[in-house]
Amino acid sequence: MKPLLHDLLVVELASVLAGPDVGMFFAEMGAKVIKIENKKTQGDVTRKWKTPSEKENAAGVTAYFSSVNWNKTHLLYDLSDKNDYHAVMEWISKADVLIVNFKPGDDKKFRLDYVSLQKKYPHLIYG
Repeated sequence: MKPLLHDLLVVELASVLAGPDVGMFFAEMGAKVIKIENKKTQGDVTRKWKTPSEKENAAGVTAYFSSVNWNKTHLLYDLSDKNDYHAVMEWISKADVLIVNFKPGDDKKFRLDYVSLQKKYPHLIYG
């Protein structure tokens, strides 16, 4: 028996907690989740959020990061780089769902706001 959401492609442009948690829900239900991380910062900032008792991990991930990002494909892109931006847009063009949690104004700065993307990809669910 296939997982419930096995045909769904989710692109996640989110970090810290709420966005990645939603992405993990989709992954748990069988969706393919592509987590786009910021290449400039070596990925989601929570990769470095260690608990006081947590030792340095050779894989570069913390327990916190792992708790909301498992079962995803992780890709590093710089949205200000033209080639990286086009690669991200290629993923978005194929996606069924896009999860974002940009800082105020960054969605428009990167032309990844709901209005802009809805015009290009009317099938896309934007959350």
